[in-house]
Amino acid sequence: MRRLAPLLLVALLAGGCWDRTEVNDIALVTAMAIDVGSEHPYRLSLQIILPQLVGARSPGGGGGSSPSQAQQVAIVGREGRSLMEAVDSIQREVSRWLRFGHTSFIVLGEELARRGITDVIGFLATHRDVRLRTPVYVAEGDGLAVLKAQPLLEGTPGEVVEELGSMQNLPRATVGSVADELGREGIEPVMARISTTPALSPAGFDGGGGGGGQGAASTRLELRLTGAGLFQGDRLVDFVGPQEAMAIAWVRNRTLESLFTVFPPEGGLVTFNALRLRSRLEVVPVDPRPQVRIHLTTIGELLENSARLDLTDPVVVNRLERLVEATVAAEIAHAIESVQKRGTDVFGFGFALFKRDPRAWRERWAREWDRVFPTLPVQVTATVDARRIGLVPEPVDAPERPVRQFPPGEEGAIPQDPTQVPPGGEPPVE
Repeated sequence: MRRLAPLLLVALLAGGCWDRTEVNDIALVTAMAIDVGSEHPYRLSLQIILPQLVGARSPGGGGGSSPSQAQQVAIVGREGRSLMEAVDSIQREVSRWLRFGHTSFIVLGEELARRGITDVIGFLATHRDVRLRTPVYVAEGDGLAVLKAQPLLEGTPGEVVEELGSMQNLPRATVGSVADELGREGIEPVMARISTTPALSPAGFDGGGGGGGQGAASTRLELRLTGAGLFQGDRLVDFVGPQEAMAIAWVRNRTLESLFTVFPPEGGLVTFNALRLRSRLEVVPVDPRPQVRIHLTTIGELLENSARLDLTDPVVVNRLERLVEATVAAEIAHAIESVQKRGTDVFGFGFALFKRDPRAWRERWAREWDRVFPTLPVQVTATVDARRIGLVPEPVDAPERPVRQFPPGEEGAIPQDPTQVPPGGEPPVE
């Protein structure tokens, strides 16, 4: 028996990969769109990479990629009574095994999102090949249109969405986070909104003009992230713009850099770039309604200075910081009020209250939260630290023109609408 033991060990170790799948037998799915079908409840569209064409170049365009002659992806789609049935229908027509581990994003069509996404997220969260960290977006219109976009600067829509998502201040939703929020109390899902927009292509990239770059420009579809979609339960209820989306991301501690423009009292403007943003949320359960307190902190830099302020003076910088704090608090409070009017708690005020007092939440507030949330008083404060004042903090024009000082005791102008310029906010005229 002892003599047979080494032989048995060798036999076990030399078994090889009996369930292997070769690389050239795999079809990598790079993006997925889920919509409502015309004949069945679901229409699943998959964007599959074409490995033989990845990196292909046009035969004579200065070495640049030619989207019309070297498409890197193909789109296949089928309808089904269930999503797994749609996947199986696609698999029957594709000569390689579908693999979802490299899916860069998933987009849900607007009609599907308004109908309900519980079953969809449940399928994605339990599928063994779909990563829980896969980003999820909601489309303005049809999700398939997003996959059909032809980006000019990137090779595939997946690359565009990945880059835009890492650059913009929008709520970040993944399969795992949406599944988690659907099962939580006091918080609703929110997703970044993705849409297509016409963009003029350079001549020679129109896929049929030819002529060595002499053809007329054609219209292409580019992708844009244009705000966020708000959910109540598992249903999409409304869209909001970039300002409200940024406020949601900041309150949730999921934001990147953000710009704020302030208007000193002597005219002109100063732009502050918030680099590191944090928030602290506190919900106090008092009668007759809970009190919400949000404190925002940021470290950033002063950029544009058309107000001609002397940024080398610490007193001036300190007064600018106070003006930025007031402006940040006003803009975020305005955005929160706008979201409250939609009646969906995507900030997680209810969840914060639940964590603080679970018994009071379940016995009182949970039943009437939909009615209480829109009327919650929210107090927003901010702390701003301007660490950088620019490489040339003094005005670069004629030295005999005096720089301006921030007058003490004056607050500056804070516009009611963040997109408008208040009276006196134009550049100063000497």
